[in-house]
Amino acid sequence: MTSVPQNSLAAIGRLISLGLGAEQRQKLTKQIESGFSPRTFNEFSETKQGKEAWDSYLALLRNFFGFAFDPARCRTLQSPFEVTLKAIAVTPNLAFARVQGSAHQVAALPKASNSNLFYDFHFARRPGSDVPEIRLFDWLQPVPLDASDTLVVIISRAKLETITGNLSHLCGQQLEVDERYARLVGDFFFSAFDSLMHNDSVQVEASIVAAMVNLLMGICSPLKTSNEKQGNRPTLLRLALRYIDTNYLDPKISPSTISAKLNISQSYLYDIFAAQNISVSDEIWDRRISRAHKMLQEASLSKKSISEIASACGFTSQAHFSRRFKERYGISPTAFRKTASARRPHRLAEANG
Repeated sequence: MTSVPQNSLAAIGRLISLGLGAEQRQKLTKQIESGFSPRTFNEFSETKQGKEAWDSYLALLRNFFGFAFDPARCRTLQSPFEVTLKAIAVTPNLAFARVQGSAHQVAALPKASNSNLFYDFHFARRPGSDVPEIRLFDWLQPVPLDASDTLVVIISRAKLETITGNLSHLCGQQLEVDERYARLVGDFFFSAFDSLMHNDSVQVEASIVAAMVNLLMGICSPLKTSNEKQGNRPTLLRLALRYIDTNYLDPKISPSTISAKLNISQSYLYDIFAAQNISVSDEIWDRRISRAHKMLQEASLSKKSISEIASACGFTSQAHFSRRFKERYGISPTAFRKTASARRPHRLAEANG
C-alpha cells in the first residue's frame, strides 16, 4: 500500500475528532506512542469441531495477551468452530485484533496479573447492517464475540483514564454514538487495521495510531460528562456522601477518587458540594475526627497510642490529626483522653448507685 492512502487515513482520523481539544489529544497520543515495540503478529485460522481447535485458539490468545483465560467462562456458541484471528501489538499500551468467524465468548481469570490494566473497544459488524456496534469491555468480565467480524482495540486503562476518568461503569454496554459517526469511525478503524497489517514504516504506523487514538478520545469525551449533563445534583451529592461514609477510613480517598467513581469532573464535584455550603475534604475529615473522638473515650482502647488511633482513623500524620481534632473540639487529643479517662469511674459509680 502506498503512503498516500495511509496518510489520508490519518488525516481523516484527525478530521473526524476535531471536537476534542488539541491539547488533550496530543497528551494521550504522546503517552500511547511512547515506547513503540517491535510488532507482534499472530494469525489463527482453523475449521474444526471439537476441543482441539478451541484449546489452540485459547492458547494463542494467552500468548498474545500475556495472561490466562478461564476455560469455565470461555465457550463456543456456534459449531463447527471456525475463527480467524489477526492481531498486532504496536506499543505496550496499544494493540489491535480482528476476529472473524464463529460466535464465542472468552474471559480472563479474575486474578490474572494484568487483566484489569486494559480496556477493549469492540467495533462489531453484523450481517445486514453497515453501522457497527461499539462496546467497551475489560478483561474482568466475559467478552462475547458474537458478530461475524469484530475489530478490537486494546488500550491501556491507566493511560486512557488520565483523560476520560473511570469508564468501568460502561463496560459491557453499547456506547451511545450517533449512527453516522459510528459508521464513519468503524470504517476508519477497519481500514486502518488493514493498513497496519501491510505497513512497514514506523512513521506511517505512528501517524495511523495517532489518528486512531484521536477517534477513541472523540468517542470517550462525551461519556465522561454524561452525569454532568443530566444535572441530577441531589442524586450525585447523595452518592458522593454515601461513598464517603463507606470509604472515609481509606487514606487514599480524595475528591479525585470520588469524582472518578461518580464519572464526573472534579470541578463539578466541588460545585455540587459548594451549593450546599459544604466541602468535600471537610466531610471526609469530619467523619474521621468523629470516629477518633469515640475511640479516645473507649476504655478498651486506652493502651493504644494517639498515633495508632490517628492511623486507624485514616490520618497519615499525628500532627495533622491533633490540629484537626483541636479545631473541632477545642482541646488536644491527649487532653481529651485524660478528661474522658477521669470521668469513667464517676460514671461507673453513678450507674452502680
